Amino acid sequence: MKRHFSVLLAVLSILAMFPTNTFAAQGSKTVTLSSIEYQRGGIVLLFETSGLGKADLKNNSFYADSNNQKMSCNFVNHTTTVRCVVSRALAGHGNFRTTLAGFAFWGKIPEPKFRCGGDEVAWYSIDIYQNGELVESGHLPVWVWKELVSLGILDDAASEGVTFDVTNTFCGPDLEIPS
Repeated sequence: MKRHFSVLLAVLSILAMFPTNTFAAQGSKTVTLSSIEYQRGGIVLLFETSGLGKADLKNNSFYADSNNQKMSCNFVNHTTTVRCVVSRALAGHGNFRTTLAGFAFWGKIPEPKFRCGGDEVAWYSIDIYQNGELVESGHLPVWVWKELVSLGILDDAASEGVTFDVTNTFCGPDLEIPS
C-alpha cells in the first residue's frame, strides 16, 4: 500500500512541475459535440471547435459495437465546424465513445429514422412555399434532403422567402445518379 501511494505521489509531483506544458495544448482548443444523426452516408457527428488544425482531425477514435471503428473527419466549408462520419451499419448498436483532438464524448448511436427494405430508401413528401404561399409539392429522397441541409441550401432559400415542409415519409427506389 505504501509503495502505491509513493508512486502516485511521485507522478503527481512530476505533473505539478509542468502544469503549463501539460494543459496548455488543450487550453487554446475547444471541442463540443453538437449533434449525431443517421444519414445515408453514415452516422454523422458534428463538432463545434476552436483552435484546431487539420492535423488535430487525425487524432480521433470511435469505439462502438465492442470494437474500434473507422472514423473520418473534415472541416465543413472552411469553418470551425468538424464533420466526422462512421459506418451507417452501426446504427442502433448501442452506445459509443469518441475522441477528437484529445476531447472525449459518450452517447447513444442513433437508430435509422425510417427503415426501408431491400434496395429501397426513405423519401420525403415536401410542400414548397414562396412567401408563405404553397407553390408546389414533390418528393425527395431523405439523403438528398439532408445533403441540402448540410450544404446550407435550404437556409439560403429561406432567406429568399422559399420554405419547405416535410409532410410524409415513405419508402421508394433510390435515385439513379448518372456517372
